[in-house]
Amino acid sequence: MRILSLALLLPGLFLLSCQRSATPVAPAAQEQSAAPTLAQDPATGPLFAADLMIDLTTNHAELTPVRQSAAIGDDYSELGLTPAFTKTFGNNFRVVAVRRPAPGTIEVDVQITHPFSPASRPDLGIFNVKCFVVTDRTPANLSGVSIAPGVLANVDGYSNTWLATHPGSQPEFTAAPVQPYVILREDPSSAPFSYQSPAGFNVLFPGQTSIDTLALTLTTGNTFQARLYLTADYGQSAVRATRQTPQYDLPKFAGNAAWKVAVTELANDLQAGQPASTAQYQVDIWDWKHGQGLGSDVASATLQVPGVTSAPVTLSLSGTGSDPTPLTASTLITNGASSSEGDYWGLVTVTDSNQGVGLEENLTTPVSFGSYVTYQVFPVAVEVVGVPPTAAITRCIGGDLGTGIGETFDASGSTPGTNAITSYEWDWDYDGSNFTVDAMGITATHPFSAAGTPTVALRVSDGTPTGWDIATTIMAINPTASWRTPMRVTNNSFWDQFGDYSEIGNGMVTDSNNVVHIVYYDYGSVAPLYDFTMYYQSLDPCTSTWTAAQQIHTIGNQLWVPISLAIGPDDRLHVTGTYNGTEQGWMARETNGTWSAMVPITTNVGPGYWSTPNLAVNGSGQLGFALLRELPSASGGGPTDGIPEPPSPIYFTRYVSGSWTALQQIGAMDHKLNHSQGSVPSLTLEGTSGSDWVAAWSNLKNPFLGAGTVSSSSNVMWARTNSGTWQAPASLYTALSLHDRPHLRRAPSGTLFMGVETSAQVRLATYDGAAWSPTLTLIHSVSGSGHFQIAFDQATGAGMLVTSSVASTGQVVRAKRFLQTDTPAAIAASPDLTVLAAGTGRRFFPQVGSLGHGRWVTLWEGETYGAWQSGMELESSFWQ
Repeated sequence: MRILSLALLLPGLFLLSCQRSATPVAPAAQEQSAAPTLAQDPATGPLFAADLMIDLTTNHAELTPVRQSAAIGDDYSELGLTPAFTKTFGNNFRVVAVRRPAPGTIEVDVQITHPFSPASRPDLGIFNVKCFVVTDRTPANLSGVSIAPGVLANVDGYSNTWLATHPGSQPEFTAAPVQPYVILREDPSSAPFSYQSPAGFNVLFPGQTSIDTLALTLTTGNTFQARLYLTADYGQSAVRATRQTPQYDLPKFAGNAAWKVAVTELANDLQAGQPASTAQYQVDIWDWKHGQGLGSDVASATLQVPGVTSAPVTLSLSGTGSDPTPLTASTLITNGASSSEGDYWGLVTVTDSNQGVGLEENLTTPVSFGSYVTYQVFPVAVEVVGVPPTAAITRCIGGDLGTGIGETFDASGSTPGTNAITSYEWDWDYDGSNFTVDAMGITATHPFSAAGTPTVALRVSDGTPTGWDIATTIMAINPTASWRTPMRVTNNSFWDQFGDYSEIGNGMVTDSNNVVHIVYYDYGSVAPLYDFTMYYQSLDPCTSTWTAAQQIHTIGNQLWVPISLAIGPDDRLHVTGTYNGTEQGWMARETNGTWSAMVPITTNVGPGYWSTPNLAVNGSGQLGFALLRELPSASGGGPTDGIPEPPSPIYFTRYVSGSWTALQQIGAMDHKLNHSQGSVPSLTLEGTSGSDWVAAWSNLKNPFLGAGTVSSSSNVMWARTNSGTWQAPASLYTALSLHDRPHLRRAPSGTLFMGVETSAQVRLATYDGAAWSPTLTLIHSVSGSGHFQIAFDQATGAGMLVTSSVASTGQVVRAKRFLQTDTPAAIAASPDLTVLAAGTGRRFFPQVGSLGHGRWVTLWEGETYGAWQSGMELESSFWQ
């Protein structure tokens, strides 16, 4: 019942909105009209209400007065009170700007000037000037309260107006009894409010001018219409004769209700049909009389969402309520009504104590009246019940890992719920409650630096408040990495007649995705000619499993077919071999899992045994191929006649534009023993980090001294290209022991590492593109006839050396880890890793490759059937 606040209000106070400063921020010029005109006559008397009409096509606004002094007694009289006014309104109120800042909203700036001067009425400073905006919007019934929400975007509260009890004051359209209002003047920079002598941030003083903004929500059409009414929380409390010395012993002629209520949504997880779903809100209430001993405190405050909550929630308030500090409360509501999806209006009801006092018309007789109520309405959204996603973790490697080994975790097995998954987050040491985002993405790799059992957690989310899920897996991290138990790769029972001739050769390579590829052969039939079959398998770096053997070629009537494998410039696998029956080199190429037929890549240049094929790629992506042609002995005999063979030419060809260039001789193995003396010719090829090549080979000196006697002296020759042209070969290392086998590998830095196996030792040298390290450094002892290989991880530059040799327990395979920046001496000083294989059988020709993230795989031929010239298998182990 706002009539008591209206009884002696300052005439003519009318404003369209409440901007929280004295000067609103103006939008861009094109969004604002010129100052609209007012359709009113200053001589018509005080203005208590006005019709506002805005033409949305032109942004033109008009104010038309509808309540003047002659009608005051009829319009604003309650309990016999009739206000007295001494000054006409004039042009003290006008619209100064109209804007449309966003679709569906219009802002109107209005200017108001106190109609009295400080000299004539210094006592008429008034506070909490409200502007009610009454429209014909369809009212909402919120638990019995007929209220008009959605008119003002910056509403300060809702209250009953005199319209409820004075039908004669109704506008020409139907209006709900509870209407929205805004406070017309607030200046937070001013002093706190004092009711003893009205002053502070919510007071409009005589002679003062204020500009404020009202943000109106639009409906369809080209015009907006509303009727505006003014009230205040303070009116003249003196009789006419003593008005120059007014009384401020309020609440005489002052509103008792809270004058401002604000609702803030803190969280909203209301789900359709879910009675346990919740939302949290903060409510702030301003009431300048609360706690002042004036008999007008806030008695109660409740919050409800009709259609959602099953009953109003009583708010537990704290604070003073005095300007500018509000009473405040935070409350949680539930969807007790199991409401369906949609938008709802929430309702806050603030009730004042029942001690209001007013004066009758004679201004002397006190009259008691009922409590005042202030409302606030706020929007509430109830969403469709969303099924959250389900998180799922797949480990790349699985099992125990050593420190420093990077495990790759895969979240692709996670499944979406109602909505698509929008984020994948990882916590490497989840404590069960506090999730720390350490990495993001469907896949992520992490090395664990300390031993233990950390919990890895994956959190997937669809971007909604409840659309998330967490999955966990517990790791087992050992203090150090180790080689796993060897596993058999093949099941072909290779028949091995020649112990020094490898069925795997140089047939292992790792691509840029850390996938390992191998090509090997098996042979059958009987001597002297055999049937050879080539097989292909690959190793998934994540699951550590080998694919089934794929037969890619069969070769008949050959003595042996050494092979070499490389990744070509088109990212395809290339395998080469030398057919001794045709004295040619051959190649097959793999495309998307399909191998081409073996085709010749060299011409037949005469009789001889072709051997030691080397396929390599340089830094420019060119594929090169080098091989050795073993010529018959001078006597014309075979490999068992004991007579030294003549020098063997070394040839080179490049793969350019889909074809191989003509063979080019780059050097010769001057002296070598025939096969009966047990010497395997050794040739190695590697590309530089640029477009050049380096080759190295072993070369025996004075190998035959009669009656099968041989010299133990050997050396290593080498040659390289300069801008593609091969330079003359040169002797690199001399006076080596018999059976030297050089092996070249390029580190990611571009440095070439060359190992030389000479009798019972493996020695190492490096080449930086300009010069070789001065000496071969002994880095590993290999008892008996050993074999070795070097490989690098292209991502980190880490290297691995594997060797096989005879030990007291049988032939073993060992390894050393190093960095590309390590010197040969530093590598020599590093410890041997755990034995990979041991037993009575032989282990030949170890291969090694990086699986990335600190992991390695090694592969070797193992004599698994217990005797010379019996079955052989390929075996492997993983360092992790």
